[in-house]
Amino acid sequence: MDIKEFSFDDLFVMCYSRYFNSVTRYISSLIFNEHISEEIAQDVFMKAYEKADAENIYLEKLRNFIFTIARNKAFDHIKKEKLEAKKYREYHFQEAEMDAGFYTDLESYCIDGEIISTLNDTINSFPEAQRNLYIDIFINKKQVKTISSDYHISVYKIRKIIREINEKIKDELGPLMETVN
Repeated sequence: MDIKEFSFDDLFVMCYSRYFNSVTRYISSLIFNEHISEEIAQDVFMKAYEKADAENIYLEKLRNFIFTIARNKAFDHIKKEKLEAKKYREYHFQEAEMDAGFYTDLESYCIDGEIISTLNDTINSFPEAQRNLYIDIFINKKQVKTISSDYHISVYKIRKIIREINEKIKDELGPLMETVN
């Protein structure tokens, strides 16, 4: 039977049957993955079918044409894998940085919260009048002389109360401050 008696589709089916395993082995030798090689080989034959029919490539040239497409597709796959691996490494590194930062921030917030809680408990352990005096000086920023006239106590007594509260705060926060440093 003469080759000219066959249609292009029949010739291509024969070419597929004859070269598919060879193309798959060739691709596998480049990318070292048999399953992906088979998928790429399928793509190679699809592309070859579309291009060969459109460009009137004859059977004699079809084998070289298919292997050229196979080589190009394999190299494209290798480039894509390298790019994906690079992106994964970069993403993994960024994720590790974010995780480290997250735990550091979380620890810092916990310590800050513990300090605030201890400070609140310590100040609340004093009688209300002394607490209000301390808050007026350190939070409301009132002058000691003004507080002395408002509370009707001496400046000496105010400084003694402040010293007592400061010493108790220092004692209570001491262990937490060592953790921070």
